[in-house]
This record gives sequence, structure tokens and C-alpha cells, in this order.
Amino acid sequence: MRLIRACLAGVIAILIMPVVVAGVVDGGAAQLAATVTIDDWANTIDFTTDGSVASEGGATYSYTGGLTGASWDFDWALTANADPFIAGALTFVNTTSLTKNFNVVLTLPILQEAGIVNEAGELSLTLSDSGNSGSADLALNQWHGLINPLSGSAILDMPLLGGSVLNCSGGPGCATILSPTGNSQQHGPADHAGNPVDSIGIHLNFDLSPGDTVVFDTRYELTAVPVPGAAILFLSGLAGLFGVVRRK
Repeated sequence: MRLIRACLAGVIAILIMPVVVAGVVDGGAAQLAATVTIDDWANTIDFTTDGSVASEGGATYSYTGGLTGASWDFDWALTANADPFIAGALTFVNTTSLTKNFNVVLTLPILQEAGIVNEAGELSLTLSDSGNSGSADLALNQWHGLINPLSGSAILDMPLLGGSVLNCSGGPGCATILSPTGNSQQHGPADHAGNPVDSIGIHLNFDLSPGDTVVFDTRYELTAVPVPGAAILFLSGLAGLFGVVRRK
């Protein structure tokens, strides 16, 4: 029986080897944050302290709140989990008479992934003429899913809809909608110098016309991919275990 237990322990160790678990971040709500730059204004937002946080169960938390500046409004309704994903709505209003550039980087520490991962991202948006000028314009310069954005300069890893231009001109209060668009890709440790993935993020950069509003609905997540070698070792371990039992 001791031999059987040892074989089982070895098989279990092989099965879990590809993923290095760092533990639940901060023992509670995932530390979702953002760096927001609007023209010459820049600030870091901690969604766990700025606004409201509520548990959705299963280590998923929701974050709601908003900030108002001299020339803009920014509201958020997001959910995040360190397991990991970021999802939800970001609303921006340009309250001036000039086009403004918005640059937003969301960041989330996650449970470490040491193996191959699948990335998946999605984006939809609604652009509206909230200033009743009769038109609204948006230049979506960048949407990127980020891997390890907290380690030095952000790695713009998975692009989506860069260089897109949207507008509405149907009279005061017009609006236009971009239907959900997605992208996905796979990568391994070699893509990031062998370092495990310990954080993810979303990068948005866009220009918004004066007096207008844009609402982004977006999602970005990682999924660990089982390592084929581990599966082979797992099956080999099972075969050896059954061979021992049969001889006994």
C-alpha cells in the first residue's frame, strides 16, 4: 500500500506541475487598478478603494464608481477575478469644446501561470452625441490585452481594433454602436523571457470629440493550457500503478 500511495502522490505532483500558484491576491478582492491619462492629467485609480466593491462569489468581485475632472467624467462598472479575467463597462465623457485623448491601462495581479496560456479579448462600444451638437466622433487608437503589465514597460500583447474610427451624424442626440468584436491567441513562457504570468491588463487609447460620450464594454481573460508532456507522464504513472497492483 505504501508503494501505491507513493505512485499516486507522484502522479498528482506531475499533474499540477505546469501551474505555479501564488495564492489569492491580498486574501480578498482582486487588486484591480488603472492608470488614466487625459491630455495632461494623469492619475492612478485603485478600484478596491475608489468607489464600491462587492463580492459576486467564487472570488469574483464587482467594482463601481466614478471620477469627475475639470474637462471629463469617468465611470466604471467592472468585475474581476485573479483566476483571471477583467470585464465590464467603462464610460467616458468629454465635457469640453475640444477633442481629447484618453489613455487607460487596467492592471490586475493574478494567480501565477507558468505554462502555456490562451488569451481572449472582446470589445463593443456605444458612441453618443451627449452634447447635442448633431454629431460625435471617436478614433480608437488602441485596444490591447496585456501580459505582465506591472513588470517594467507594458507588453502590448494582443491587439484588437486598432485604428478604428466611428462617428454618428444623425442630428442632436445621435448614437452609433460597435457590435462585439473579439480576438484570441496562445503563447508560452518563451514569449516573455521564461517569466511566469503574474498580472494581466487592458490598454485603451482613444480620441473623443467635444461634448460626447463613449461606453466601452470589454473583457480580457487567460486560460491555462494543459501541457501535453504532463499528460503523457500522468498516463505512464497510471500504467505503472496498475502494473504494481496486478503483480500484487
